[in-house]
Amino acid sequence: MWGLRDRMIRDHCNQVMRAQNPWTRPITCLRGDRYNVLWSAVTRTIAEIRLHRPPVRTSRRKCPNHTMSTGLPECAERSRQATPADRLRSPLGNPLPVRTAAGHYAPIVVNTAVLARQLIEVVATDPGLPRYLRREASSLESLVSSKPDLVLDNLEALRQRAIPDLPLVAATGDYSRCVSVDVFWDYHMNPGRREFFANDARVYRRHLESVADPVHVIRRDLRDDEVLVPAAHSWLVPSDQIAALDGVQTKSHLQIDDDPPYIVMTFPVMKMQAFGVEIRAPRGVDAIPNRLVRWSLGGVPNERIDQDIPTSALGSLEWKP
Repeated sequence: MWGLRDRMIRDHCNQVMRAQNPWTRPITCLRGDRYNVLWSAVTRTIAEIRLHRPPVRTSRRKCPNHTMSTGLPECAERSRQATPADRLRSPLGNPLPVRTAAGHYAPIVVNTAVLARQLIEVVATDPGLPRYLRREASSLESLVSSKPDLVLDNLEALRQRAIPDLPLVAATGDYSRCVSVDVFWDYHMNPGRREFFANDARVYRRHLESVADPVHVIRRDLRDDEVLVPAAHSWLVPSDQIAALDGVQTKSHLQIDDDPPYIVMTFPVMKMQAFGVEIRAPRGVDAIPNRLVRWSLGGVPNERIDQDIPTSALGSLEWKP
């Protein structure tokens, strides 16, 4: 009899083989006489799942925030702290470790081919992009089944070529970036402060919820890098658009995966202009770095993306529970 986990392994191996060769016959049993090439990987993965450890595999793709490969796990720190939504947005199609209700780790399979195909559709159906870019994105469809990782690399290269031609304009009002505590911890917090909270984003979140003035703590813990928000992640909305919303309303309005509380960073128009930060309407290619497969034009009203935002352009901070 097949156990549930054994069936998961069988289905995953069939998926991998079909991606490599659509004509490969599927695995019908876990016997190594006909599938010697995959047998050792299958048995090792089954054993590691039963021991509640994520399989350790490697990839040529590098993690942008660490020096190690984004195999399994991406890195011990990231795997332990990431939310399920974060892991599902991983650019790799490998099983990623997910913490279960029992406190153990089990893998979730994220299909790289499906991800690549969805990003192609986002780019190819954006009428605001030049026609040649949309045609080039559509032409990658033929490689999705056999080389999905190469498709993702080519999409990123296409984005790099497209960005310089997208027109920027000066901001005419204040703009805000709204992030969850987990995102703040990963990308905007001073790494030296994490050890004071057991290197655990959940401990930091509970601390913020318990103090009388969380904004003071957040400002103290901000990174002191020259660039606070890299251009590829600089999704902004007009500040007055979310000023009167609570956390639940903000989650719905901005289509945020993570739950509140949120940290709102406001960039006043005068500071943005003083530091030369210009903005533009987002396009389909902007969904590629963060794998935003659900992005659609006009999904978030008046949404903007811009150049690198320096820390000096930051105005006020807000805690939005």
